[in-house]
Amino acid sequence: MFTINFKTFQVTNITQGFNIFEFQDPGNTGFQYKDGNLIPITFDGKDYLINLSGGGPRGHALPLDNVYIYDILAGKWYRQPVSGAAPTNTRGACTVTNYAPDNSSIQIVFFGGRIYSQTKNDFFATDDTWVLTIPSFTASSIPNATILTPQLLETSRQHS
Repeated sequence: MFTINFKTFQVTNITQGFNIFEFQDPGNTGFQYKDGNLIPITFDGKDYLINLSGGGPRGHALPLDNVYIYDILAGKWYRQPVSGAAPTNTRGACTVTNYAPDNSSIQIVFFGGRIYSQTKNDFFATDDTWVLTIPSFTASSIPNATILTPQLLETSRQHS
């Protein structure tokens, strides 16, 4: 991970490796992580990055029964277990953050993306919607409307 000081334009590599992340990589091949969501939040006066979803080669995803938190001030990653029914391992989802009016909690809404099917040896689009509530770190599934049909990036149309 790189940081940029916009006053001095200094770029610093603060990569710490993937030892905190519990990838499904039984052969420990050290594959490259991609297609996840890195969500900036401020909670209790501190700034954090919340990492959700993503993975490596087909069939090797980051389990969503944990949330990975980067404490910006401490410069350290933490792994936080999630209670509730965790979503299926997903890549390329859309997320949005919603703060309670008194800033006592944060909801990260997680929609869509693609899920790998081992039986088909391919990815398929999903319209699943989940909410992760912080600080309880509870995941909840939200029933979807059937207005939109999810599309993979490779098959989507450009809208103007």
